[in-house]
Amino acid sequence: CHFCFSLWGRSWNARSVAGVLKEISHLHETTRFQHLQFVDDTFNVDPERVKAICQGILDSRLAFTWECGARVDYADREMFRLMRESGCIRCAFGVPSTDDALLKKINKEAMARQIELAFRLADEAGLWADATVLVGNLGETRETLRNTADTLARCRIKGLSAQRIVVFPSTHLYRRMVQRNLLEDGYWLRHDEAPLFTEEFTAEQLFEQIAYLNWKTLPRIGDYRGALRNFMTYVAVHVLWSLHLTV
Repeated sequence: CHFCFSLWGRSWNARSVAGVLKEISHLHETTRFQHLQFVDDTFNVDPERVKAICQGILDSRLAFTWECGARVDYADREMFRLMRESGCIRCAFGVPSTDDALLKKINKEAMARQIELAFRLADEAGLWADATVLVGNLGETRETLRNTADTLARCRIKGLSAQRIVVFPSTHLYRRMVQRNLLEDGYWLRHDEAPLFTEEFTAEQLFEQIAYLNWKTLPRIGDYRGALRNFMTYVAVHVLWSLHLTV
């Protein structure tokens, strides 16, 4: 996409399911952790691999909760169900925008309908679904930001992490800003902070839009009750599972 920075190109190389499960088992044996986070922007690119990892966790009978990030364009009902059964309590979806024209402009494959579907399926599975939103994409306007806020509010997300876009070197966004004399090619060779402004917005204006997104997507009181109920369920299942293993 236009803002992503990667040293590895577009190829995707996944660790084996067996290797992941072996590391989880080793970490649990040596640290007795209670919660695990998969730090992987492409965790669910292969839903079948995720299902196999979940089944392996279930078969191991290890007691812990976990969370992950996920892409909305690889949402899968059965995958979410197995994630929940194997101890996943939270899933954070990357949502650059919910405006289809803007998503296409920044070379994102996801569409607004896929975003809404992903949140619905995750919620049905009992997962706490968050949204990570980037504010200030190429072609962003106040109208597209309000479209994103309205869509996420409709999805009844459980949490929001709204961040200003960062212009990383070698990205399409970086080259475009250099061409328009908005950036000096080579600022990153110094110890300057990354620019927090775009063609359309100043840094202050981006901050204002983030504040708007946070206000617009605040969960309703009913959502807090449901979230609390889900959380208590997670705790009960975890405690009962732990007691079962000690018997």
